Amino acid sequence: MEFLKNKILILILCGVFCLAACGGTEDGAHETSWDDQTEYVSVVFHLDWESVPESSQLASTLARTYRYLSTEDLCTVTVTVYNGSGSKLAGKDFDYDAHHGTIQVTAGTNRKFVIEGKLCTGEIVYRGEKSGIDLKAGIRNDVGTITMSLDTTEVYETPKAPVFEDHFENLSLDNNWQVVSGDWQIKDGVLNGIGTNTKENWARIKLDRMFSGSFSVSYRTRILEGSLSELMLNMSSYGSYVRVYIYTIDKTVVLGQGIWDPGGPDVDKYYTDIKNNTWYSIGITISKEIYTITLNGREVIQYKDSANLLRRDGAIGFISNGNVQFDDIVVQYFYD
Repeated sequence: MEFLKNKILILILCGVFCLAACGGTEDGAHETSWDDQTEYVSVVFHLDWESVPESSQLASTLARTYRYLSTEDLCTVTVTVYNGSGSKLAGKDFDYDAHHGTIQVTAGTNRKFVIEGKLCTGEIVYRGEKSGIDLKAGIRNDVGTITMSLDTTEVYETPKAPVFEDHFENLSLDNNWQVVSGDWQIKDGVLNGIGTNTKENWARIKLDRMFSGSFSVSYRTRILEGSLSELMLNMSSYGSYVRVYIYTIDKTVVLGQGIWDPGGPDVDKYYTDIKNNTWYSIGITISKEIYTITLNGREVIQYKDSANLLRRDGAIGFISNGNVQFDDIVVQYFYD
């Protein structure tokens, strides 16, 4: 009998402990909030790259820097997730051409996704974000589409006015230009350089101004006769420079090393259908060791001069191996 009483007492005690451990009745149960969860969930996102403005609009936006941006300019897309209080929960880098991806984030409410498209030099030029997102545990979450918009405030926060420009509106060349060889004259509002197809008789002209640091040069050119229109960039007093030229024979846009006796090895090139009697808009931007070339507003070459093959400062000039026209030359610094 005593044994039976002890057994009943043990059963009662076990029931009390069970109620305490289980939280009592169903009405008194405590449900863990999403924000307290530590479970990681997979989150799928999609990116909609907003159309880049027309060239004329973008040129105005960037204060005549002639740096035409598109998604092809990007190196990295960075995705960062924050909670409702602004604390970073996760971050991940994706390839520059990403249109979708997956990231691991803790489940919870009121998450914020921030997407940044970055240039190879690290500046953010595209942005997109989406807030108020609830991520549920146990499932694969899809946050939908995030629109990526062009944002150049970090790259061109303080645009500067051109330090030199010439649209050849006068009848004769001003004193900034020094004719080195050949025949250079202004006709119908454009500069004409007339030389011959032999290197020793190429027409050359030099601008008596020095440039250094991060800057851009833009101009228009048309090859009427001959095959070469060349910009001599960062010319030194002893004749070395950076070559930027278009060539109708090889159908190329080329970046290379130059020497005063015209020529020099190429470091990068882009193949396209370069034709005679056609105007081309050319821009080159130097930012630290990165040289970027655009043709008609589209980036065709981006070269990182890690081996210091190319000069970083000096004068500029032009070369013609036939009858070549130049116009609307603008030189501008763009970084503080």
